[in-house]
Amino acid sequence: MTKQGNRAIRTSIRRATVDDIDIIRHIAGIAFPATYSSIITEEQIAFMMDWMYGEEQLRKELSSDTSYLLLEID
Repeated sequence: MTKQGNRAIRTSIRRATVDDIDIIRHIAGIAFPATYSSIITEEQIAFMMDWMYGEEQLRKELSSDTSYLLLEID
């Protein structure tokens, strides 16, 4: 539990499942370009986003031994 002002916020971390693919892709779509746009081209970002965060790739990873963790805020 963390505090925001005087209000306590409950948080939890959980392992992502294939049901979370849209969430993972959404987060990556914001974070990846913001992180790498100053060092690689838009075309390279698009290629890497598809390669690393494409639905098929995530489904394969989440069905194997790759783990993604999600922070949930209640």
